[in-house]
Order: sequence, then C-alpha cells, then structure tokens
Amino acid sequence: MFLCRAGDNNIKINIVTTRFVIKLILSLMNLKYKSTLLSFLLLVSVSSYSQSHLTNIPIATSKGISVPFKSIIDTNTVTVISFWATWCVPCINELDALQDKIDEGKTTLFKLIAISTDESRTVQKVRPLVKSKGWTFDVYLDESNEIKRAYNAINIPYVIVLSKGKIVYQKTGYTPGDEDVLIEKINHLNVSYNQ
Repeated sequence: MFLCRAGDNNIKINIVTTRFVIKLILSLMNLKYKSTLLSFLLLVSVSSYSQSHLTNIPIATSKGISVPFKSIIDTNTVTVISFWATWCVPCINELDALQDKIDEGKTTLFKLIAISTDESRTVQKVRPLVKSKGWTFDVYLDESNEIKRAYNAINIPYVIVLSKGKIVYQKTGYTPGDEDVLIEKINHLNVSYNQ
C-alpha cells in the first residue's frame, strides 16, 4: 500500500503521498489511462486507511438493541472481534476454542466480541446456539453485513485484534491451534499495555 501513517489525522498525508507515488509510477510507465488508475489507487488508499479505524455503524445486540459499534470496543484492553455465522463450522470451532481458553484462564485480560453475520433466514438460530454452547462473551448481530463490509471481511471466520482501538492483527480461517497463536499475540499486547 502507498500509505504513510504518523497519526490519526493523516488522511491528507496519505493522499498526497499516494498521488506522488502514482505520478512517479505513471511518468515511468507513460500509461494511457492515468486518471482511471489514479482514481482507483486513491480509492484503495482511502479504504485501507479507513480499515484501520473503528466505524460507528450501528450494530444490534443479541437481544436486538441497536448500539454504535464504537461503544462496544474497550480501548483499555485488547479486544478480539470474530466474524462468524451459525452455518460456519470452522467459526463455531474457533469460538469454542477461545471460550475454552477463557475458561482455563490461560490468558491475560481481553474482551472477545463475536459478530454474527447470519442473515434474515438464519439469524433466529444465533441466540439458541450461543445458549447451548455456553459462550460467555458478547454476541452481536450484523444481519445487513454492514460491519463485515466495513472491515473487508470477505470470508469467515475472520478475526480482528484491536489494541487501544486500532487494528493490530487480522486473520481469515481457522485450524486447530490458531487460538494458541492468537492468545500469544493477546498476551504480548497486554504486556505492552502495562509498560
């Protein structure tokens, strides 16, 4: 990516940097469709910038109450967001494994948020599944998939780790043992919180 981040309000710097790099590339390549390429790369740059920051799109609790997405993030601890669905077996396996880690107390403090991407046909299965699994973490519903799209979560399971409200790690998919790698990252981030 053509980004230069030095702080929260550097979108202008990102755009200027992107334009400079694009103009340099174009001058070297002498492309016929310069304006189209410039627009595309600028869009990619801005979307990459927005992806690293929290969105304020409303999201529903498992009881159907709408809250701003930013309000569910705890900036005083590491937050793990898992996008999942009731029909996604790897998603359920990953959330089960993370619940086991929470129950074992094998990790330092973190907040786990599970965001169901179930649509209208399957969303009614979320609450019974959560109850039957005994999951103790917060579950939210992204029935319209707005949050999922905002973070470019194309495939699920998709996990985002936030530290101080910023995305520091992302991964797609699940294989047994991934939860151990995730817990190591969380513990490392928590150590840096205490320094």
